[in-house]
Amino acid sequence: MKRVTLFRNGRIDLEGKVIAVPCDLNEVLSAAAETLGIDAKKLYSTTGGLIENTAVIRDGDTLIVSEGEPFLESCSKLQSCERDRLKYRPTSSADWIRLNVGGQCFTTTRSTLTRHDPKSMLACMFATDENAIWGNSVDDTGAYLIDRSPRYFEPILNYLRHGELILDPAVNPQGVLEEARFFGLQSLAEQLEIIVEVIIIYTGNNNYQKW
Repeated sequence: MKRVTLFRNGRIDLEGKVIAVPCDLNEVLSAAAETLGIDAKKLYSTTGGLIENTAVIRDGDTLIVSEGEPFLESCSKLQSCERDRLKYRPTSSADWIRLNVGGQCFTTTRSTLTRHDPKSMLACMFATDENAIWGNSVDDTGAYLIDRSPRYFEPILNYLRHGELILDPAVNPQGVLEEARFFGLQSLAEQLEIIVEVIIIYTGNNNYQKW
């Protein structure tokens, strides 16, 4: 189970409290309220990002607890400490995941699959081992089996790794778009839709999407 350190919003001068992270966000707020003795209503990252899903919470994270008020900039002092901690924190072997996509194996981390879009299918599948939807579908090496195209999955995985969409000239953006839609990666799908529309306009090929 993941563990996090909690600080009250605007009161980083007080000692942080460590709790185990339940699966449900409301349960996390209840635990934070009991631990800090406040009416916990919102959770923020140390950069001020509002946390709406426990899938984006990583083991060892530092979280700011609010009683409903906006994130206070005084908590930003924790940012540099958090960056240094994450930079040198060793990655647990449990964080590494092997995927067998259409017969091709990929190795990545749980955080790569879950942090970018916590509501996507991939994030829901691999938020925790207990929540892995396809946890029983593995090959003889233990890699999770996903019956999709590895050719189109690779640029999606790279996008999740560094947040940039990079397509090989030989890869059809329409194919990547269909995979992005399948995995519920809305922001990526929107980028690809624009690319496909631009190609159709400049090539005049209305059959492009059928390639």
